[in-house]
Amino acid sequence: STSFAQPAKGQVATATKTKKPKRVGILIFPDVEVIDFTGPYEVLSRAFEDGEPVFEIVTVALTPDVVHTAPDNKGMAITPNFTFANCPDLDLLIIPGGTVRDVTESDTYQSWLKAQSQKVECMMSVCNGAIPLAKAGLLKGLKVTSNAFALKRLKDMEPTCEVVRDKRFVDNGKVVMTGGLSAGIDGALHLIDR
Repeated sequence: STSFAQPAKGQVATATKTKKPKRVGILIFPDVEVIDFTGPYEVLSRAFEDGEPVFEIVTVALTPDVVHTAPDNKGMAITPNFTFANCPDLDLLIIPGGTVRDVTESDTYQSWLKAQSQKVECMMSVCNGAIPLAKAGLLKGLKVTSNAFALKRLKDMEPTCEVVRDKRFVDNGKVVMTGGLSAGIDGALHLIDR
């Protein structure tokens, strides 16, 4: 059974490892919104099954340089675990929101997102992290949600999508999308449930 508590002292050492944890990559970039990536990080890092972690979580950035979060988050400094160049294979990829202009407009980010979409089991956007997915053409015909201010832009960018306004997350199978800020926590709980 899956639990959210820390395993009892010594439990991990004595448990029989039945399966490898799923590797979750969280994309971080300049001016990323803190709760958009830390909420899912916190939830997924506390999921255990039979005393073993369900997920291994890593942060991924374009370069190895320290990434500073959005200024309204006091510019928290994060050192990524991996870069696009040395990122290991991922099972899931989380794209948080924030100032997503570079992630949306940069060919390097867009190429990486498209490549990851072919490799991962699931991608999850949080808040306006949906915008880069729309730009990459990954939302065709899907149900989409985001923060309220991004919904019109999503529809303009991908006219085939169906905007969902009354749900904290929507699950399209390969692509899960969440509303703004704390809705990423709901999305992470849903990934555990899946």
